[in-house]
Amino acid sequence: MKINSILFIILLILFYNVVNSSCPNCLKENDICDSGGTCSDDTKCLSNNSSSPRCTKYLKSGDKCDPGVYLCILGTSCILDKSNVYRCLDYGFRSLGEQCQLQSDCVDQLDCINNVCSHDPTKYTHCHDIDESCNYDEYCYCTASSNCVCQKINTQGSPCNYSRDCLGGLTCNSGVCGNPQLIELGGSCLGTYNCDNNNDYCYYNGFCDYNKGLYCSDNICQEFVQPSPKSCSPNATVSECSAYQTCSCSDHECYQSGIYPPESLKMIASSQLEKCAYDNKCSLNVNLYSSESCLSKHCRKEICQRYVGDYKVKEEDDCGKEELRADLLFCSSNSSSKISQSLTYLLIVLFIVFQIIF
Repeated sequence: MKINSILFIILLILFYNVVNSSCPNCLKENDICDSGGTCSDDTKCLSNNSSSPRCTKYLKSGDKCDPGVYLCILGTSCILDKSNVYRCLDYGFRSLGEQCQLQSDCVDQLDCINNVCSHDPTKYTHCHDIDESCNYDEYCYCTASSNCVCQKINTQGSPCNYSRDCLGGLTCNSGVCGNPQLIELGGSCLGTYNCDNNNDYCYYNGFCDYNKGLYCSDNICQEFVQPSPKSCSPNATVSECSAYQTCSCSDHECYQSGIYPPESLKMIASSQLEKCAYDNKCSLNVNLYSSESCLSKHCRKEICQRYVGDYKVKEEDDCGKEELRADLLFCSSNSSSKISQSLTYLLIVLFIVFQIIF
């Protein structure tokens, strides 16, 4: 995968583990929110010129909207529909060659031409180093002279020159695409980045064997020992819980609220999402929060494993914010499967940045 992609996930993981231990003051719809507190569930703190800001309910897909007021639920945007009415609609969920009704259905760089997401030859003549301009089984390859063309992705066992040639998560070892070589217990994990000849695609080669519960500590692959539950005070000045834990506001017990290191390595190095997308002929470069995309229809489990994980942060610790986001990603198996509010806001920002970068 690209070095930008690795850094994106690492940043995500770091923020996963920065959890606010204090108990939030959960506000309800229409509560004034300018003096502290957190708007609960599917509301946001919205201000206007005539009154104090209040917790205002998000608009759902299909609702009428004002393009100057950002109230559309995550995954939708205030867009003119076919009747020339502004509504909160899914966007960016169709890739090259897929059917479309509106221009906004297509990912960036593509236009809805004759109801098919296509290249407009008057705008673009090549892929501009953006994979979303290519088919699901291609990537945008650029030479040193910046000449970019869509090139076929190589699957496991196929010949390759660089790891960029291989399906995401695979590496080019001895001229063949394969799984990355993981480091065993006690081995050195002081890895390096292997880059292609243009230095625009790099792969890290220092991953410990996460399948065996190993992680890198002091540059040595060691077995990760999960922290034990214990009592705590959620409003303590200094956290009384171990790393990757937070203190519950309801029962004052430490519980997992962050990604354990072996799981974080798996999120970075695994190719399960890429393989699922490839097998189902889905593009990875679409709006993850849209239920209309090929990716969300066929690779729901893999999306959740990559971007959410399986953590049980309790509703009172984030005012129910994560329940909404998990539902949008189809990752909420029950009301207790949530992550922290700080991650919710981070994911929204990083998702937007991710779409811009990639």
